[in-house]
Amino acid sequence: MTVPSPHNEFTGPVESVVNAQQVGAINFHFGDRVLTPSAVTHPPADFTDRTDVLGLLNGIADPASLAMPRVVVITGPRGVGVSALIYRWVAENAHRFPGGNLQFDFQGEVTGGSDIGTAAEVFLSSLGVVDWAMPASTAARIRHYRTLTSQAPILVVLEGVTEPAQVRALVPNAAGSVVLVAAAVRDESALEELTIDSGAQVVRLRPLSNEHSHLLLSRLVGNEPYEQDRLAADQIVQACHGMPIALRAVAGICRSRQWSLAEVAAALYDDSRLAAVRQAEADVTAVFDVAFANLPAGARDLAVAVGQIPGADFAVETAAVAVDVSNETATRALSRLREAGLLYENAGRFYLHDEFRAYLRGKGTDGVLRRVLDRQMAIVAYADDAITHQDRLRGFDLRRYLDRLPDPFDGTKNRAAAASRWLRDEHLNLLQTEREISDRGWHREVAEFAVMMGGFNYNVRSLTAFEEWTTLGIASARQIGAAEIEARLLMMRSSVHHDRRDLDRMRADVEKALDIARRLEKPDLLGSALEYVGRYVQQTGDLTTAGAAFRDSISWWQREGHERGEGIAHYRYGVLLTEAGDLPGALKELRTAITMLTGIKDQRMAGRARIASGVASAKSGDLWQARAALREAMETFDRLDIPHYQAQAMEKLAKLVEPAESLRLLRSVQAIYLQALHPDADDVTKEIDRRTRTV
Repeated sequence: MTVPSPHNEFTGPVESVVNAQQVGAINFHFGDRVLTPSAVTHPPADFTDRTDVLGLLNGIADPASLAMPRVVVITGPRGVGVSALIYRWVAENAHRFPGGNLQFDFQGEVTGGSDIGTAAEVFLSSLGVVDWAMPASTAARIRHYRTLTSQAPILVVLEGVTEPAQVRALVPNAAGSVVLVAAAVRDESALEELTIDSGAQVVRLRPLSNEHSHLLLSRLVGNEPYEQDRLAADQIVQACHGMPIALRAVAGICRSRQWSLAEVAAALYDDSRLAAVRQAEADVTAVFDVAFANLPAGARDLAVAVGQIPGADFAVETAAVAVDVSNETATRALSRLREAGLLYENAGRFYLHDEFRAYLRGKGTDGVLRRVLDRQMAIVAYADDAITHQDRLRGFDLRRYLDRLPDPFDGTKNRAAAASRWLRDEHLNLLQTEREISDRGWHREVAEFAVMMGGFNYNVRSLTAFEEWTTLGIASARQIGAAEIEARLLMMRSSVHHDRRDLDRMRADVEKALDIARRLEKPDLLGSALEYVGRYVQQTGDLTTAGAAFRDSISWWQREGHERGEGIAHYRYGVLLTEAGDLPGALKELRTAITMLTGIKDQRMAGRARIASGVASAKSGDLWQARAALREAMETFDRLDIPHYQAQAMEKLAKLVEPAESLRLLRSVQAIYLQALHPDADDVTKEIDRRTRTV
């Protein structure tokens, strides 16, 4: 079968053609269901000086005086404290923004390289949008974000910004809102473009003066030790170049080793470090050298280990695995690092300062990452099993990973829901792991990790992250000649293009997958590939060719004897026949699908087939059967706690029942959509209002 070209043309993914300035807000009815996030990091307790800059921000970023949202760009040398300044100002002024505050770092350890769509996804999630209600495209996410931020002034912090579009797209709609930008640009022309394009005001942050460096040092180590040796304090201040992170590291050395300032100064100015200390450009490496060398051996080993852990944060259990010690030993070592001012803790998670993480990266070994990876992949394998079942075709045996540790989701009320929540919370850290093992050329792990993340795409609408996973996995599978895994990842990635309506790229992926399946002559792989061909061709409007693809898929599944694959293919074919107007054929296919999927206890897909059967029955005029199928689907998804499919069944049933019951159903749909902050909530609300007025 030749995969035909789409009838419509695309010049690229939707994300590449977004003009955020043209995206407006609509009057939704979410009311107080929008959460009031408090996402910005707390400032360091010993924050010092910057009263002039804080005062300047108080004037130019006062929400009460702003008729429009305002953008303020803050820039300065790395390590000078731009982020700490922003966090301090937010802590002092958060109460002036009733809409709450949001934070995203485009150059962070986890989010580095992320696009606007990912930032919008993080913001929408913070505002209360649930996974299944997340818009697929960047343009739709920005529209929804601006809608949800149109009622009350909100404060947005953007870090690591390198281009104007990152700012422009994420400016809230409510008057009095403020966007504080920690710019990562160092080129003056790029900074000028950023400020002109966003209409921003610029604040330049300089290193601390000698006076305020001394003040911070005295606060960090205590006034008495500071006054005992002012000469050593002078030497330390000179070595730290006005960089707060370096001064905090010095204080950490004093606390952890019980050293005087004179001893620290002597260590900083020994012959091996003198050149680094005296160089003109600020360099805190010498300070870190001393801080690291004077940690206890256990804390030093753990510091190196956690410095290699991918992601922005980590738990005690991960640190223990990284250094191969007990949780209790890891907890003690982490306490020493916290005392030394080299990491901080928040809600049971630990965070390394960015500069110290970068310093540690050159000291680690692959063994640390291997241990962390083994643990992460085992948990992801259990999540994949919980969401998509062990018998899902992957191209490798999932049990190899399940044997590594006990099931972390065992004993939860809803194993699949617990697994989905974990994947949602950890997916950015997991993606960073995938990036790092890809850079190291661990191709087998990259490819299989990507396949196991298939469950992530079932319920979490993070298309950008899922596309990157599958793309990395495809490249690695190709490197090691794992053709079956490559084909399965191509099909998984094609679902991203399907959701974005990017038919050119979807066609390219399904064509490659079909070519591989034909070359390998594996019935189950051919069944899968032909199903995806059918899904693609159906989008182009060529229902005849799509139908042939689905029939061929069914034949290959039957040859393999794989009931789930065959059942899903019957379901897809039944939906297509409904669209084509062959209602008897559609109902036959859908009844077969329901029987097969129910028989293997795949209630989720059986419920979707019941919704499709209800639609086909209604079109054929059999309203009694249509209502019965839709009500059964509603009960199935209520039992499974999958509200979006339950709402879908309710909406369709509302068109087939008496006005009073129809209105009750629509109100139930409205409640589900409002609870999820779904973009379609407004349309349902307007329909309810229209019907109420006509009664």
